[in-house]
Amino acid sequence: MTKEILIRNLQGNEGRAFVTELTQRVYRWADFLPAEQCPYKVVEHLTARHPADEEEGLGLAEKESYQFDAVLFVQPGSDAWERHTCYTVGMELKTSLEELHQDTLFYHYMKGWTDYFFFGVTSDLVDKALIMLSGYKEVGLVDLERGVLIKQPTQNIVYMDKQIQLYEQAVFAGGR
Repeated sequence: MTKEILIRNLQGNEGRAFVTELTQRVYRWADFLPAEQCPYKVVEHLTARHPADEEEGLGLAEKESYQFDAVLFVQPGSDAWERHTCYTVGMELKTSLEELHQDTLFYHYMKGWTDYFFFGVTSDLVDKALIMLSGYKEVGLVDLERGVLIKQPTQNIVYMDKQIQLYEQAVFAGGR
């Protein structure tokens, strides 16, 4: 299975099942919300840019950057804007054990960018990923082959400047 297939699953029924379940866990009132009343957008390849201490030749701070495989923008219910209940989910997608073990910088994604952060994996990686992520309460796990939320993370504190940066990229530079 490829990342492209995981993205398609995220945009399809598996993703809808995951988003609905997460929304119902986060907002108790959402238990009565039908899945079609919880729209979301998937934007691929958004970059989180952290200012670094070094300076470039032009005197501007050089920035470290890390790219989310996908960011979900979720609107739970038609009055979500008035309720301030819209939320974001950052995701790293993994299709092999090697790829899972190579990702040693994922903690950078948890630092104020999205409300929730998840690893989306294939069904055969669930057990290995659970072991790898057991010490991280801020990282969730979803089986994107079946659309099942395996491990729910704690909600991150989102910094407005970082979230605006993601929104700007989603709108203007837009991933795909």
